[in-house]
Amino acid sequence: MLLTKNNSTLRHFIVPSFPPTDLAAFNLSSTIIRVIWQPIPADHFHGRLLGYHVEYHRVGREKRSVTMVTVNATSLSVDIVGLVKFSEYRIMVSGFTSKGDGNQSEITTWTGEDGKY
Repeated sequence: MLLTKNNSTLRHFIVPSFPPTDLAAFNLSSTIIRVIWQPIPADHFHGRLLGYHVEYHRVGREKRSVTMVTVNATSLSVDIVGLVKFSEYRIMVSGFTSKGDGNQSEITTWTGEDGKY
């Protein structure tokens, strides 16, 4: 439960109140990044954790397009494929319940150059 600003009413969290921890990302090739994380502590689910949303976009693009990958609640990694070679990506991971997404963890990383990993 959380007090509102004026402390007059209580509300329940309906989405995870804690982000995934220990977020890390590394390139597997010039077009693939593996993202790994540790789970949200169970006492911060605030409902049934349905999975994780992994959002990413290429940094520095004038027209930013965000892509989202959804994985189940037991998954603690995902490979993001089809990326642009030697480019910087911003990656955000959040847990979600039937009511929506919780807090995000965030990391920035690069894809590799051909032949250099």
